Amino acid sequence: MSVLDVLKQKNLSKKLTEEQLAKDRLERQRILNKRISDALVSAYRYFIELTEQLNSLKPAYSKPYPLLGVTELTGLVWQDTARTNCFTRKPETEYNKIFDKVTLEYSYANREEVQVVREYHVHEMTKRMLEEDGILFRMTLEKNNRGLLDKAVFSIPSDVKAKLVFSCNDESGKLLLSAHNVERFGIVKFEFDIETLNQALLDQLTLMILGEGHSVGKLIGLAKL
Repeated sequence: MSVLDVLKQKNLSKKLTEEQLAKDRLERQRILNKRISDALVSAYRYFIELTEQLNSLKPAYSKPYPLLGVTELTGLVWQDTARTNCFTRKPETEYNKIFDKVTLEYSYANREEVQVVREYHVHEMTKRMLEEDGILFRMTLEKNNRGLLDKAVFSIPSDVKAKLVFSCNDESGKLLLSAHNVERFGIVKFEFDIETLNQALLDQLTLMILGEGHSVGKLIGLAKL
């Protein structure tokens, strides 16, 4: 075999190795995507049954919902508008759907309003906090006896719109959870192993949604033990 033939053989072996490595990477990603999809589908099926039960029962939230650190919403009752959705990764085929996101949206409310009073010179901070958390409100500015703007009164409906979003991080191969206005107003996010999303975690999330369980952070920590 000539030197040129040896070089050709080495080059061919290199190409074959690179092709095999690429195939191995694709296969590992396919297996990971399937594990993530299966976990999310299980959560989706759980949430489907959960929303059916809670939309029928319309339970009361078992504790006050803190608001702005100074007041709270009480007497909240589940609204029968809860819904859950499952989203697929593109591209897909009819026989090979890969799911990469599951959402659960729900709300609690009652017919009362709460009022929060702020001095005029600091009311913009409260207004911004309410807007960032997606809280509906009506603001009335009041003047003092000298005719100067003195206070801002925020009238806030007792209405909590919450959302749980399970998705995936393609880089880390882990699941993500975003909790919007769950247990308290605001957004918190977590990343955790696929195995953490199981029946026990979903049951505990349900208790938390009802106001009877641990906070989201504690749930994720407990599920990892």
